[in-house]
Amino acid sequence: MAATFVAVTAGIIALLGLVGKSTVPRNWQRTVMAALPAMAVVGAPFAAGGWNLPVMLGMTAAVVLGMLASQIGPGEFDTVSGDRPGQVWRAFAAVIVAVALGSFVVRWVVSLYVPIPILSPTAVGAVIVVAAVTAAAGGMALRGLLGTATVIVLIFAVLLIVVGAVAGAPSTLTDPLMPVSHSAAQWLWLLLGFVLAAANPALRQVRADGGSILPGTIVVAAVMLGGSVALLAFNGGYLTLPSFSLAIVAGYVGFGTPVPAAVLAVVFTIVAVGSAVGQYVSAMRSLQSMTAGDSAGRGWWRERWALSLAVGVVAVIFVLRIVPLEPLLWAVALIAASSWITGWWSTRRSGRATAEAARQTVDA
Repeated sequence: MAATFVAVTAGIIALLGLVGKSTVPRNWQRTVMAALPAMAVVGAPFAAGGWNLPVMLGMTAAVVLGMLASQIGPGEFDTVSGDRPGQVWRAFAAVIVAVALGSFVVRWVVSLYVPIPILSPTAVGAVIVVAAVTAAAGGMALRGLLGTATVIVLIFAVLLIVVGAVAGAPSTLTDPLMPVSHSAAQWLWLLLGFVLAAANPALRQVRADGGSILPGTIVVAAVMLGGSVALLAFNGGYLTLPSFSLAIVAGYVGFGTPVPAAVLAVVFTIVAVGSAVGQYVSAMRSLQSMTAGDSAGRGWWRERWALSLAVGVVAVIFVLRIVPLEPLLWAVALIAASSWITGWWSTRRSGRATAEAARQTVDA
């Protein structure tokens, strides 16, 4: 039943994305959904050793500061004029980062499906990616999709806070029942979360469309901090995998009557598609700018279906876990950093060229 519910939900979302009403999502909801991939993977390097209060605070700081840093530089890259090779590379980097972030959030949601019987994580991930890419290609009903996904995230955060306040033990926040320790090198992994949040094309697109990410950033900070503190208080001041509270709940739900498991799967599917759609829309826009040029006419590689197919193929490859998560995180972060270096070099060279032209004009 859960598999059927997931497939039907994904199909409905994809159909609404193609033939639904054209709507514009609220900026703060776009921001929350855009930040979800970074929120999902920022703590991955600490999974083996576990999370405690300092780790959770570091994760929150990395994501929030990265979101604020995403406002530095241009919101979009115009490759039609100027330093075309550098701008093409920056647009290509934006495509890779956006597709990877969308796939990261799908992989995270699929990991929550693992305890539910009769669900194949690989198949579920592929279905979610196809639905998200289709909805992004259509570009319709985005306000309803992102709004629903955001409300679900907020409801889960509120439930966690209530459970932590009612049934948790705040004293364990500073004195966990099980000690958690990490090496100094492991703390450097928080830089990955910062880089991914700072390079997030979906966040930059909010600014490019004339919006502000500040309200959504405040919501993300509240959700991460409140939810993580509540989870720690409820779980004795620490969290480790695979004994993660939500996974345990999903496992118990799945082994009982199939209806609750199906409902839980539908809820997770909506969140995954809602977050991934924003990333894939950004990837398609960046890919479109990268294929734009001064030559007249339009080739098939510039058509919407071709861009969607390219994004979908790469996204499915990322979701199928062909590449392990940690090497993929490092690769995406390095690509993002290289785009920043390219942008800095292009800006510097453009400034020198402008100054030289001004000097020659004065001399003349």
